[in-house]
Amino acid sequence: MKFLPPSGQAALILAAFETWPAAQCLNNFLMLLNIMQVPRPYKFATAFDRPNLHRGLSLGQNLQLEVGHRAAYGDLPDIIPPALRPLLDLIPDLKQAADQAAPEVLHLLAIIAAFWRPGDYIFLERPQFNLPTQALPILIDFLAKKEFHQTVIIHGPRSLWEKHCDYYFWPEEGRIQFASKTEHPDPVGRLEFAYLPKTDQEI
Repeated sequence: MKFLPPSGQAALILAAFETWPAAQCLNNFLMLLNIMQVPRPYKFATAFDRPNLHRGLSLGQNLQLEVGHRAAYGDLPDIIPPALRPLLDLIPDLKQAADQAAPEVLHLLAIIAAFWRPGDYIFLERPQFNLPTQALPILIDFLAKKEFHQTVIIHGPRSLWEKHCDYYFWPEEGRIQFASKTEHPDPVGRLEFAYLPKTDQEI
């Protein structure tokens, strides 16, 4: 399908469902993949703003579990992809227990793990929230440079993310609208389909 980039090509999709639960937004994107007949299986990673990490393990051990590396976590800064290193450097102590770490550090760790793992798609829930103060401009720069190989779905506000994204994905008049910013800048290029109705609870 012409609307989505090929697998392995970096791209950003803005999922402008600001008042919707993240899980429901993700479900609608999975519906979009089915409608576009994207071949399965595809690998999906998520980074929610309240990640469910193993609280009894250290931050470094959690990262090892997520990405599948067996190296000592003291060596992680040396083996992480270089583009992710500035984000990892914002975590002061990888030996810290996850249940003692600040929520902003846990969210940042989840984002790093999602990009480090090989995969096809990454869903970021509100990546502008719940991050260390210095992390957001570094994350924006990382995403803008597209030094990764996944299609990234950003669940966040247009005001912050629109200028960085290649595609838009949003609800309008009872339908889901999907359009390419670069290839189809006008409404003629839209794909639309019925969506799962909004609820007040996470799925």
